[in-house]
Amino acid sequence: ASALQAVFVAIAAIATVYYTGKGPLVLRKVTEVVHGKPGCAPVPDVGNVTLHYFAARGRAEVIRLIMSEAGISYTEVSVNKETWPKQKANGTASGLYTFGQVPAMETTTGVRLAQSQAIAHYLGRSTGMECDCDDLHFCEVLALGAEDLRTKLGKMLYNPDFSLADREDYLLNVMPVWTL
Repeated sequence: ASALQAVFVAIAAIATVYYTGKGPLVLRKVTEVVHGKPGCAPVPDVGNVTLHYFAARGRAEVIRLIMSEAGISYTEVSVNKETWPKQKANGTASGLYTFGQVPAMETTTGVRLAQSQAIAHYLGRSTGMECDCDDLHFCEVLALGAEDLRTKLGKMLYNPDFSLADREDYLLNVMPVWTL
């Protein structure tokens, strides 16, 4: 009879959680306990990381910063103009450079990812640095806004026809919008 009572209590508890709308909260807390780290969808530790990117900050810099802050050991496979054609062909053929571009990451735990934002979010979830579930949408806005600003700055920096008028336009019209 005590086993039947335990089953009844468990069903009642599950129903109570479900009908109060607290199911996602309880599931998140259970997941945090199981993985030992906070976040919406924590992932296991990544082990050592190999980051593939050009010898520049660019799109991979946020990835480097996350790994440095979290103490994740990593090595870099640097790409330059001379090595890129062969590395691109090999990386694309192996499936590492999913879209034929870098940054790309591979871990000693077998994870292979491309796209800087996807890599950053994965590393954030693996370290517990990812935003709280309730604030995730705000974090997305900030991360993607920072990427937009970086893109706009890059267009200005690498413009062969760069002028002082372009600089003034950037400083007066672009920066104020993106740095609120």
